[in-house]
Amino acid sequence: FEIVYNLDYRLLKKFTVSAIASYYNFNRPSLPSLKIGSAIKFLYVDNKYHCLTLQYSHPIPFSKNHFIEGRQLRMGQYFDIGKLFNQRLLFGIFYIYDFLDLEGAGRFQFTDSRGSSLFYHSVGISLGVRF
Repeated sequence: FEIVYNLDYRLLKKFTVSAIASYYNFNRPSLPSLKIGSAIKFLYVDNKYHCLTLQYSHPIPFSKNHFIEGRQLRMGQYFDIGKLFNQRLLFGIFYIYDFLDLEGAGRFQFTDSRGSSLFYHSVGISLGVRF
C-alpha cells in the first residue's frame, strides 16, 4: 500500500518531470518506509492527463531491522477518467520492481534464515486525485 504526493514540472508540451514523496508499506512481510524519488511522464493526449510514466525512487525504512536501503523502478500508465469535487480523477496501472538491501538487518519473524537482498516484482492499480 502507498500514499503518494507528486509535484510535476512541465518541461515540454508532452513531457513532465516529477518529484515524489510517499509512505510505502510492503504487507508480507510488513516493511513500512518513506519513499522519495523522481519520474518522467509522457502526456500523449491533449487537454487530458493520460500519461506513460517511468519512476525511480528510494525507500527509507522506519527501522534498520526491516531493511538497510532500497530502490524501486516503476513503469505505468495513468488515465484521466473524470471529475471528483471539481478535481481530476486518475486511474493507473503499473509494474514495480523493488530491491531491498537486507545486509545487517534483523530477521523476519516467520523465518530463521535471511538472504542479503530481497527482490519484489509486482503489478498494481491506483486511484488518485490531481489538483
